[in-house]
Amino acid sequence: MELSLNDFHARLQDPQLLRFWQTDPHAVKYLAWSPYNHVYNNPLKFIDPDGKDVGLGNLYNKDKSGNLLYPRQVLAFELFALTKTGKEFILNHAQKGFSLKGEMIKGLKINVENAGKLSKNIDASFRVTDLDVYEKIPKALRIIGADGYTEAEIKEGKLSVTYHLNIDKDDVKVTKDWKKASPNIHFIILKSLDTWLHEVFIHGDRMEREFIKGTYNNGIVKKITNEDDDHKMRNLNTLKYSKIIDSTLFGIRNAFSLQVSDKDINKHIIFTGYSD
Repeated sequence: MELSLNDFHARLQDPQLLRFWQTDPHAVKYLAWSPYNHVYNNPLKFIDPDGKDVGLGNLYNKDKSGNLLYPRQVLAFELFALTKTGKEFILNHAQKGFSLKGEMIKGLKINVENAGKLSKNIDASFRVTDLDVYEKIPKALRIIGADGYTEAEIKEGKLSVTYHLNIDKDDVKVTKDWKKASPNIHFIILKSLDTWLHEVFIHGDRMEREFIKGTYNNGIVKKITNEDDDHKMRNLNTLKYSKIIDSTLFGIRNAFSLQVSDKDINKHIIFTGYSD
């Protein structure tokens, strides 16, 4: 008798029994459901690639030969996770048991021993999306060709934030030998890292803070009573996070000896604009 199992990454499913062999690692949070259920028994609506609350969506998807479909975005995410601020973000949002092992960066390992302080209130997910056609993105951003996009909604009392990075273009070839690549590829790598940083620390951070304060309601920030104060707050936060983004990009550039000039980073990569 041949044993055939479907691999769902976090767990194995027996197609004959239509059941999973392993329990959901967060089953205690969903007592109304069987500990063996998967995505609330609704795989058309939900995904759960690793069973944890920091979702990596389709980021690490591979082709039939086992090659990453989105190596540029994976590398940018792993560079993000390699930095102090990026690692802190993951540790603050992940549940106990979450783990990350680098595929583009050897030696990158993150193992979460204790649930992050924000994990009870906020879920974070990273995805690769063709933003030129993504129907949820504002038309204006599709027209100008956005590199990244952040969206959030409230689900079962938690804020679910999804960070999108645009899909690879045909002329972008990032391989595991990226450190030896051309200056143009190094530029693209830093630009992709900047996109993750911008989406997380400019857009996502404000959504999270508004949610914690109770002034965020499924994409709408409740009316601000003093618009001048709100404008000042945005400017201060933009300055604060521009420093994080600036130091991170230069730090990664120097650490890996990437062939990107100070001028290119300051004038053609860093974008710290603050908009809703």
